[in-house]
Amino acid sequence: MGCKVLVTVGNNEKREFIRKKFGIADKYIGNSHDSSFEKQFMKVTKGKGVDVVLNSLTEDKLQASVRCLAANGRFLEIGKYDMQMNKNLGLFSFLNNITFHGVGLDCIFREGPNSPQLKS
Repeated sequence: MGCKVLVTVGNNEKREFIRKKFGIADKYIGNSHDSSFEKQFMKVTKGKGVDVVLNSLTEDKLQASVRCLAANGRFLEIGKYDMQMNKNLGLFSFLNNITFHGVGLDCIFREGPNSPQLKS
């Protein structure tokens, strides 16, 4: 689809796997153990940010992921930790016309793709 994919990984083994399996350049692979990927990804996108975030990072890394979102971007949260802990998200990012979706993968797997809740 012509998309550039930026990812975070937790170790060099995963970095190498992503590089070999999907041909993703090293500059598009960030560290998921701290928020350094925010600066890296904003530099790579020339300050624009990314259009879509599929996130499972927590705490300060979740906040950094939100800050990486471009204007009119879409954020899909598949992690549950921050939601279960009722962590604050902050509304400032929403001034850029972003959307935030909490996606309960466990509900999708439990109910199945034909669940009435998933059909529109």
